Amino acid sequence: WLNGTKVVEIQMFENGQPTQQWLDLIAGSKFPKQPAPDFGLSMKGNLSLQDHGDKVWYKNIKVRTF
Repeated sequence: WLNGTKVVEIQMFENGQPTQQWLDLIAGSKFPKQPAPDFGLSMKGNLSLQDHGDKVWYKNIKVRTF
């Protein structure tokens, strides 16, 4: 959600396994084998934030378990 509007919806994992939709998105990305062969396949771990060379600000980021 961004400012009250849903901007994306995807089911990354089902029954502890990555969904085919998620695997296809990773394969079609610029990171299919980088930064690691298991990129995007962990259900737990760190959250990565990125920018593309411009100034960015992050504020009030919340991660919740559903």
